Amino acid sequence: MAEKGQSVLVVDDDETLAALIERILSRAGYEVSVATSVESALFLHESADFDLVMLDVFMPGIGGLEGIAEFASWGWTAPIISMSAGYGDMEPSTVLRAANKAGAAGVLAKPFKKE
Repeated sequence: MAEKGQSVLVVDDDETLAALIERILSRAGYEVSVATSVESALFLHESADFDLVMLDVFMPGIGGLEGIAEFASWGWTAPIISMSAGYGDMEPSTVLRAANKAGAAGVLAKPFKKE
């Protein structure tokens, strides 16, 4: 369970998956905000401080790898967990290694289980 007041920002262009993650984390006691792009996540961060960011790697506009760098340039200090199901011929593990090298504190291959 989350400590009181811990907040998570979920950034994923798949609105159904983002809503599912939001529901799971909310039930675990987290305060959850959802953004469907890195651009909207940057806007949300102006009004809230997050303890954790869950970030999809492949999205339209600023993608997750570039987003990690963008968050750092804005002074974000919250750890980032990158999520990916892979892309084309790239396996999730390959994509997530790149995210880890870009600065993600953790990685999560999609699809994943609630636990």
